[in-house]
Amino acid sequence: TQKLFEVMHDGHMAWSAPLAIMIVIILLLVIIGPTCLVGAFILVGLVPLSKKVAYAVVKIRRRRVAVADERIEIITAMLQGIKVTKLNNYEDKFEARVAETRQREMKLVRREQAVWGLTLVIRVF
Repeated sequence: TQKLFEVMHDGHMAWSAPLAIMIVIILLLVIIGPTCLVGAFILVGLVPLSKKVAYAVVKIRRRRVAVADERIEIITAMLQGIKVTKLNNYEDKFEARVAETRQREMKLVRREQAVWGLTLVIRVF
Protein backbone atom coordinates (compact mmCIF):
# COMPACT_ATOMS: atom_id res chain seq x y z
CA THR A 1 0.00 0.00 0.00
CA GLN A 2 2.96 2.32 0.52
CA LYS A 3 3.95 2.10 -3.15
CA LEU A 4 0.37 2.78 -4.19
CA PHE A 5 0.32 5.84 -1.94
CA GLU A 6 3.59 7.08 -3.44
CA VAL A 7 2.27 6.61 -6.98
CA MET A 8 -0.92 8.46 -6.13
CA HIS A 9 1.04 11.19 -4.37
CA ASP A 10 3.71 11.74 -7.01
CA GLY A 11 2.20 10.14 -10.12
CA HIS A 12 0.66 13.35 -11.35
CA MET A 13 4.15 14.83 -11.71
CA ALA A 14 4.57 12.79 -14.92
CA TRP A 15 2.25 15.13 -16.77
CA SER A 16 2.26 18.27 -14.62
CA ALA A 17 6.03 18.79 -14.30
CA PRO A 18 6.73 19.14 -18.05
CA LEU A 19 3.70 21.40 -18.38
CA ALA A 20 4.87 23.59 -15.48
CA ILE A 21 8.37 23.78 -16.94
CA MET A 22 7.03 24.88 -20.32
CA ILE A 23 4.80 27.53 -18.73
CA VAL A 24 7.69 28.89 -16.65
CA ILE A 25 10.02 28.98 -19.67
CA ILE A 26 7.40 30.83 -21.72
CA LEU A 27 6.80 33.35 -18.93
CA LEU A 28 10.53 33.87 -18.48
CA LEU A 29 10.91 34.30 -22.22
CA VAL A 30 8.27 37.03 -22.15
CA ILE A 31 9.69 38.75 -19.07
CA ILE A 32 13.47 38.35 -19.50
CA GLY A 33 13.84 37.56 -23.15
CA PRO A 34 15.92 35.00 -25.02
CA THR A 35 18.63 34.89 -22.34
CA CYS A 36 16.42 32.66 -20.21
CA LEU A 37 16.78 29.93 -22.84
CA VAL A 38 20.43 29.44 -21.80
CA GLY A 39 19.33 28.51 -18.28
CA ALA A 40 16.55 26.31 -19.63
CA PHE A 41 18.97 24.40 -21.86
CA ILE A 42 21.38 23.92 -18.97
CA LEU A 43 18.59 22.55 -16.77
CA VAL A 44 17.40 20.21 -19.50
CA GLY A 45 20.98 19.14 -20.15
CA LEU A 46 21.47 18.21 -16.50
CA VAL A 47 18.47 15.88 -16.44
CA PRO A 48 20.42 12.79 -17.62
CA LEU A 49 23.12 13.45 -15.03
CA SER A 50 20.53 13.85 -12.29
CA LYS A 51 18.91 10.62 -13.43
CA LYS A 52 22.21 8.74 -13.15
CA VAL A 53 22.80 10.15 -9.68
CA ALA A 54 19.28 9.18 -8.60
CA TYR A 55 19.88 5.61 -9.81
CA ALA A 56 23.13 5.57 -7.81
CA VAL A 57 21.23 6.66 -4.69
CA VAL A 58 18.65 3.90 -5.20
CA LYS A 59 21.40 1.31 -5.67
CA ILE A 60 23.18 2.40 -2.49
CA ARG A 61 19.89 2.52 -0.57
CA ARG A 62 19.08 -1.08 -1.54
CA ARG A 63 22.43 -2.23 -0.24
CA ARG A 64 21.96 -0.19 2.94
CA VAL A 65 18.53 -1.71 3.57
CA ALA A 66 19.99 -5.20 3.16
CA VAL A 67 22.67 -4.43 5.76
CA ALA A 68 20.07 -2.91 8.11
CA ASP A 69 17.95 -6.06 7.74
CA GLU A 70 20.99 -8.17 8.61
CA ARG A 71 21.57 -6.09 11.75
CA ILE A 72 17.93 -6.43 12.77
CA GLU A 73 18.08 -10.21 12.25
CA ILE A 74 21.12 -10.42 14.54
CA ILE A 75 19.37 -8.45 17.26
CA THR A 76 16.16 -10.46 16.87
CA ALA A 77 18.08 -13.74 17.14
CA MET A 78 19.79 -12.51 20.29
CA LEU A 79 16.54 -11.36 21.87
CA GLN A 80 14.74 -14.59 21.03
CA GLY A 81 17.48 -16.59 22.69
CA ILE A 82 18.17 -14.17 25.53
CA LYS A 83 18.42 -16.94 28.13
CA VAL A 84 21.06 -18.79 26.11
CA THR A 85 22.82 -15.52 25.38
CA LYS A 86 23.02 -14.59 29.06
CA LEU A 87 23.80 -18.11 30.26
CA ASN A 88 26.72 -18.58 27.88
CA ASN A 89 27.92 -14.97 28.08
CA TYR A 90 27.47 -14.29 24.35
CA GLU A 91 26.65 -10.60 24.80
CA ASP A 92 30.09 -9.46 23.67
CA LYS A 93 29.95 -11.59 20.53
CA PHE A 94 26.51 -10.25 19.60
CA GLU A 95 27.59 -6.71 20.40
CA ALA A 96 30.62 -7.07 18.12
CA ARG A 97 28.48 -8.47 15.28
CA VAL A 98 25.93 -5.67 15.66
CA ALA A 99 28.66 -3.02 15.82
CA GLU A 100 30.35 -4.37 12.68
CA THR A 101 27.06 -4.49 10.81
CA ARG A 102 26.12 -1.01 12.00
CA GLN A 103 29.51 0.28 10.84
CA ARG A 104 28.88 -1.11 7.33
CA GLU A 105 25.39 0.39 7.38
CA MET A 106 26.69 3.83 8.38
CA LYS A 107 29.32 3.69 5.64
CA LEU A 108 26.51 3.18 3.11
CA VAL A 109 24.43 5.95 4.73
CA ARG A 110 27.35 8.38 4.38
CA ARG A 111 27.86 7.35 0.74
CA GLU A 112 24.14 7.76 0.04
CA GLN A 113 24.12 11.22 1.62
CA ALA A 114 27.21 12.26 -0.36
CA VAL A 115 25.58 11.23 -3.63
CA TRP A 116 22.35 12.97 -2.62
CA GLY A 117 24.37 16.11 -1.82
CA LEU A 118 25.89 15.92 -5.30
CA THR A 119 22.38 15.88 -6.72
CA LEU A 120 21.53 19.05 -4.79
CA VAL A 121 24.71 20.76 -5.96
CA ILE A 122 23.92 19.86 -9.57
CA ARG A 123 20.41 21.27 -9.27
CA VAL A 124 21.41 24.48 -7.45
CA PHE A 125 24.39 25.45 -9.57
